[in-house]
Amino acid sequence: DRAAEILEEYIKLLGRKANSFPIIDDLEFDYANALIGCKEPNWKKAADALGKVEGRGKFGQMEEVVAQRATCLHKVKDYANSLNSANNFLNRFKTHSLAGDCRFLRGENLYLLNRGDEAATAYTEFIKAHKAHSNVFAARMRIAQVHHHAKRWAPALASAGPLLAQKPEGRLFAQLSFVVGDCFFRQEKWQNSLQPLED
Repeated sequence: DRAAEILEEYIKLLGRKANSFPIIDDLEFDYANALIGCKEPNWKKAADALGKVEGRGKFGQMEEVVAQRATCLHKVKDYANSLNSANNFLNRFKTHSLAGDCRFLRGENLYLLNRGDEAATAYTEFIKAHKAHSNVFAARMRIAQVHHHAKRWAPALASAGPLLAQKPEGRLFAQLSFVVGDCFFRQEKWQNSLQPLED
């Protein structure tokens, strides 16, 4: 927390002259990371600092800048701008090690913008490209949710059923048994619906 305060004070002291200093990108990048690392991260200020670094376009770690900015914007629920930033990252740095995170984030932004079918496509692309990523289960759950919400019972079940068998844990999966049971119920497969709905 103290590092963020010190960097913020120094950047303010530099004022408008800061843009003429070659080190300004390093300072603002470090400042953004300090803000992200605080006990209570300040995602908005971090996004603003990263936006300045990105805007100048000269920083050697631009991949991290764009990816982190997409995450910061997502954290402040600015899903449209986070989506733009994730798309920007994927257009420019699609083979970077952070591409998996940005592909998943792209799906999340689309999902939270109520663009379900686009989100399902984004999650599917993410899963195909990053089979071992830690968010694959979450992407599969989101695909199931998109289809369930659209009342496409068979595709929802095709995603949710195998996922339920793997018993994922976490808040995101709290409704997984219901989704599976409800899909069976809506297809009038009464016996199959009982166990998941009882869970």
